[in-house]
Amino acid sequence: MVSTMYFADMWARELTLATSRWLFYALLGVICSIYFSVQAVTFGNRRRKLLQAVDAELVVAQELEVLRSLGCQIFHDLQCGEFNIDHVVVGKGGVFAVETKSRLKPEKGGGKEAVSVRYDGKALHFPGWVETKPLQQAERQARWLEQKLSKATGEVVKVRGVLALPGWFVDRQARGDVSVTNPKK
Repeated sequence: MVSTMYFADMWARELTLATSRWLFYALLGVICSIYFSVQAVTFGNRRRKLLQAVDAELVVAQELEVLRSLGCQIFHDLQCGEFNIDHVVVGKGGVFAVETKSRLKPEKGGGKEAVSVRYDGKALHFPGWVETKPLQQAERQARWLEQKLSKATGEVVKVRGVLALPGWFVDRQARGDVSVTNPKK
């Protein structure tokens, strides 16, 4: 595009190579190339994360569907005003609000430790970072659902928050307010 602008400028103003502003157009071309390359990489990363999140939701939904054969009721993507609960499981063992989170794993190497998350009952310890927000979100959603169901039925309904981390080995070292699991478990 920049080279077309350069040649159009030369033709319109009847310039020669020596009198044209070739340096300006060369710099403009380099700047545009850098800018659009950065935009393409940023867009690609966002797209990859979104596609991974969709895949994680599908994996958890498919794993939960197996519970139907055990008499459980499964509800997916429960809209709750300004937020949603990814999955709700109602069965003999209780009511569970399941939140799904996908986190990018290292490309290659590192063995099982590189794809393991340690849960100490208060935080998620991934290789290289620590998170608590997904646990807080799962607990908040479970409390919201608990209040709604208790109000609707007139009885106390306990709801357990569950955080599903597809693709990660979960090392549970202590119990917490939220259960953390790999959906295949």
